[in-house]
Amino acid sequence: MQLNKLIIHEIIKEQQSNDATTFMSNQLLQKNNNTERLATLLNNAFSRDDVVYGIFVQDKNEFFFQFDNYRKQVDEAAFVTFTQTVTEELEGILKNNFLSKGGFLVKVCFFRRTRMRTHLL
Repeated sequence: MQLNKLIIHEIIKEQQSNDATTFMSNQLLQKNNNTERLATLLNNAFSRDDVVYGIFVQDKNEFFFQFDNYRKQVDEAAFVTFTQTVTEELEGILKNNFLSKGGFLVKVCFFRRTRMRTHLL
């Protein structure tokens, strides 16, 4: 696995509350041994068979628009914008869920066997 891009955002929300705030990173983390290790550990943890994942089938929402834009440009600015949009949408969903809580969102783009993958962990 070759790390290409990594950024971390945070949604701050306590369970049993409808209040949420977001901390958005505006730049990617530097690629080094620590970020490579973080990406590898998270990818391994979320690559197990029992981990639930989603497939986005709607092609008319903001998530699809921003991902498609990123996929066409594949540059740092488009990646940052895409990950911020996804985080904002998730914050809106969590605000309306009384039992949900926030956390750190690690977005990783890496190359594996000559194919680029983007993971939202």
